[in-house]
Amino acid sequence: MKRRKVLFVCTGNTCRSPMAEALLRRQIKQRKIRFVDVASVGLQVEKGAVIHPLSAQVLAENGLTMPKFSPRQITDKIYRGAFVVITMTDAQKAYFKGDPKVYSMSEVADGMEIPDPYGGGIEAYRAAFARLSLAAEKIAESIAGK
Repeated sequence: MKRRKVLFVCTGNTCRSPMAEALLRRQIKQRKIRFVDVASVGLQVEKGAVIHPLSAQVLAENGLTMPKFSPRQITDKIYRGAFVVITMTDAQKAYFKGDPKVYSMSEVADGMEIPDPYGGGIEAYRAAFARLSLAAEKIAESIAGK
């Protein structure tokens, strides 16, 4: 069977999309889903960026780590290699100009966009993580059902 890649997209690839990536990877492993890879990218990644410390903290609080994670800018090659692309907001989805393989979180997670916690405190990151956890479960259920 051909491998399929789920690609999460947010603004800087430092907060939301890395958490989504880690959460869906855990779901895939727990459900023993095969032939699915997960990655994340940003639309505006700053050179030398790292995962946001509060994102890393919330992941660690929930038993997840991403020690080798490095934010990446979306490229045509990465985009073309994705089976499905999931953006954190409807506005980010608009960047892809109607491509049918692109969905926003509100479409895959019962109307829930994932607000950017950047600039907020730890509770904003925990709230984003909670929403992303629910979304990862729904996405994994959808993948497993196919």
